[in-house]
Amino acid sequence: MSEARSNQTTWWLRTWSWLERYSGWLLVAMLLFFFAVFTAAIIRKHELGRMGYDVALIHQAVWNTAHGRFLETHAYDFTNSLLGTDSFFMAAWLAPLYRLLPSVYTLYAAQIAIVALGALPLYLLAKDRLGRVPGLAAAALYLLYTPVEYGSLYEIRFRIMGMAWLAFILLFVERRRYWALLPFIVLALSCRLDTTVAVFMAGLYALLRRRPWYYGVTLMAAGLGWYLAMTQGIIPALSTRDSYMFLEHYGHLGSTPIEVLLSPFTRPLVVVQTVFQPGKIQYLLQLGAPFLFLFVFCPPALLPALPLLALNLLSTRANQFDVYHHYQGMVTPFLLAGTILTWEWLSHWEGPAWLRAWRVQALANRVRLITLFLLLAALSTNLLFRNPLPSILLGRASPRLETARALIAQIPPDAPVAASNQLAPLVPVRQDIFLVPGGDFYYAAHPEERADYVLLDLQSGRGEDEAALLEKLRADARWRVVEEKEGYVLLKREE
Repeated sequence: MSEARSNQTTWWLRTWSWLERYSGWLLVAMLLFFFAVFTAAIIRKHELGRMGYDVALIHQAVWNTAHGRFLETHAYDFTNSLLGTDSFFMAAWLAPLYRLLPSVYTLYAAQIAIVALGALPLYLLAKDRLGRVPGLAAAALYLLYTPVEYGSLYEIRFRIMGMAWLAFILLFVERRRYWALLPFIVLALSCRLDTTVAVFMAGLYALLRRRPWYYGVTLMAAGLGWYLAMTQGIIPALSTRDSYMFLEHYGHLGSTPIEVLLSPFTRPLVVVQTVFQPGKIQYLLQLGAPFLFLFVFCPPALLPALPLLALNLLSTRANQFDVYHHYQGMVTPFLLAGTILTWEWLSHWEGPAWLRAWRVQALANRVRLITLFLLLAALSTNLLFRNPLPSILLGRASPRLETARALIAQIPPDAPVAASNQLAPLVPVRQDIFLVPGGDFYYAAHPEERADYVLLDLQSGRGEDEAALLEKLRADARWRVVEEKEGYVLLKREE
């Protein structure tokens, strides 16, 4: 019995030693594997026709930028620029790469590469504090995390890119590398206005971690300053809307940012009713289970994460409080940083006297034990919460899809097009591409008035709305049906 146990211990120590020896190569292999598999998956998802209009929107803006029209888009009634809606500068930073490789696949690959790169700072953070093997495990926790995997495959999303830049910010805060911090602040703030909150809270993280005062001040000033610059300067200058359009997610709490911010005091019952719902409790459990909720015991990481969680919990939009979309990008680095710091603390914690089995464990054994438990939690929840790859890589395209492609081929390459949600990404990029039916949340209300061709899918999720639009266009002498087949309808303006 003792000999068998000794053999098991020897095997475990040899395995750990081998992982330490080749940790650098193993990290590179992990990142390349993630990049290769998820790039193939996101391209496959595109080819299956499972992407939405936002892909066409971002692709159009990057294409316009590459052709000298900086972040131009005509998808809205209130602005002709992506910057009239949000801080979308990341799309402009991708334009030079796109100019070299002009394809939507370039944008997909860039997104996956950036997400994969986010594992590097987490590896280094854990390596600095716990060793090389825990560093590998931290990278694996990140790459196996359901919000990371689903978010990276959910169209082209800048929040999920901001997640990687935020992870670098936390690393350089921990390492006290001030000048290395600055470019990642710029990159993070280029990825939607949510990141202004995340960068501001990274400043709080720096203060709570007792870093030099100018770390916290720089981060807080950058986050708050960019938020004010965008909402009080750039967006109003480029938009005719009265308010920041994504504020509509919180309309039940107020009509201005200040009203929403004060809502816990002015509308406490509404806040409680909004937050304490079964779906949102499940969401919190799914966020924490892969990390065994270790971040709860790390206030410097947990406290900055709370406002970011509140953005999702206070929203009425279901996509914001599940683990299958990109909205968890800003909170993920804080949860992982908190997990790593608690991991380190537990490795040194003596524990109460009655917990003898824990107290007699050597430091190295504690680190290994926690590493093993975390990896098991990450792997099991990855499967329990449905890994996204099988349904995509093994998925089959609808037999109707070839019909859609044949109809799209009849549209001239420069003609303005209004297309159904999942058909728009399949339309070759051009200066004008709109979403039909119009008026969905914030897109142009009557895109058919600005298009020469309209492509409808009567079997889509908004089939009834598209059927109503079809009847309207049939009754309009300016439009004729080019072809109607298998639930798809292509119309052309005759003017």
